[in-house]
Amino acid sequence: METTNEQIGMPLDELLQRGSRENFELINGKVKIAMPTGGLHNDLLYLLFVKIYAYIMQQQSGAVRFEFTFIQPDSYNPNWVKASYTPDVCVYNGTRLADYIAATPDRGTRPYELIPDITIEVLSPNDYYSDVDEKVEAYLRLGVRHVVLVDAQRRKVIHHLPGAAPVSMAADAPDAALTFGDLLPGFALPLADLFA
Repeated sequence: METTNEQIGMPLDELLQRGSRENFELINGKVKIAMPTGGLHNDLLYLLFVKIYAYIMQQQSGAVRFEFTFIQPDSYNPNWVKASYTPDVCVYNGTRLADYIAATPDRGTRPYELIPDITIEVLSPNDYYSDVDEKVEAYLRLGVRHVVLVDAQRRKVIHHLPGAAPVSMAADAPDAALTFGDLLPGFALPLADLFA
């Protein structure tokens, strides 16, 4: 019996061409179209970015990006993309992003191939739980060290760490704050401020 291995993903040039027409992610071989976001989603994304950016500038270490696409290329063919992700906010610790930029002369022609240390997703009312869960699992499998889901409708944050049960924090819980341990030491964003 003859077997064939179907290659999961798409060619890089197709990803780039399609990406110029519509926003999407490629997760576990499936194209997931990104729906337009609402004002609250955008406000939360901006606040998260600004707070983390201010911390990073003060520490003079690390990098934060918003709606920043990174890819998982095929290990045998750099022009075949197995997956692509565009988290609302992502953080690179230390000099990881600067080192990658310095070592990647063609970075202007393709998405970055560097997995973030932290990803933050602001949930939208039209997000399906199964899609969000699939994305969280993919991030953790790739090596993201902190995956945070911000649920504006329920005013809570769900924090995922590799090998641990997710931790859910409500905005009205005493001293509830978004922290990232040793990745961003001393950083704390009170959830009451996030959802104010």
